[in-house]
Amino acid sequence: MLAGIVLFSHMARLHPRYVEGFTPAVAAMLGIGLAWVAARPSGDQSPGAPRSTPRSERVRLALLAVTLAITVYYAERLLYGRPAEWLVALAGALSALAFALLARAPAVPARVRALLAPAGVIALALVAVLAIPLKADFTAIANRVSDAGLVGQLPGPEQRPLSAYLRTHQDSARYEVAAESATSIGSLIVQDARPILVLTTYNGRVFTSVSKLARLIAQGQVRYAFLNTFCTRVASSVNPACSAPVVWIRAHGTDVSRSAGLSHGGVLYLLPGARP
Repeated sequence: MLAGIVLFSHMARLHPRYVEGFTPAVAAMLGIGLAWVAARPSGDQSPGAPRSTPRSERVRLALLAVTLAITVYYAERLLYGRPAEWLVALAGALSALAFALLARAPAVPARVRALLAPAGVIALALVAVLAIPLKADFTAIANRVSDAGLVGQLPGPEQRPLSAYLRTHQDSARYEVAAESATSIGSLIVQDARPILVLTTYNGRVFTSVSKLARLIAQGQVRYAFLNTFCTRVASSVNPACSAPVVWIRAHGTDVSRSAGLSHGGVLYLLPGARP
């Protein structure tokens, strides 16, 4: 587990599928940890089982509460809000903690305490931990995406209006569109079978300079650019969105994303100097 965290934290390009290399360790830590914090209180343990002290039980209960609180807080940060799956995670966390407390209450019958812990606590804690990953799986299946990224595949609701708009406004231009990277619109290239002007290559290296792009625009060979990533405040030399031609287009081009029927702006631009 530690080896995975250290090694993958220092990777220059970490794709989600890479972390599958230590998924078994993550699953083992989750299982072992839940089994330990949800163990039945000492008074309910079977004969011959190691007896836990009141202090160790308090430690287990405190760790369970802290871990569940971190899980719920991180889920909210991860989702940028509190959608339904976050509420399910919150309900699971609160219920697991309630079960753990009731399992230690002398007033609760022994048979009920046996149901509450460890099985009940473990089940509800798993709901808190796995609610959001499960929703992410359903979304990935519905959208036909994978942790390999499906490089170059545009969502259907985006590709269809984009293709229709570009074909309608192609005129005599040689290139259907300028793309910020060679792999950003592979599915559009396959569908339309039209030449694409590539602005950058691997690691954001400029392939079509600003001067060459301006010359092609003036010659009427390209009229539009499709830019589907953004340059952050801390510009990166390996991010295509931070390259000179892409920055130039965003600064001087005309955003026509909405006119093309796309769901959000800042994606499709009429190039500077190109006639509408």
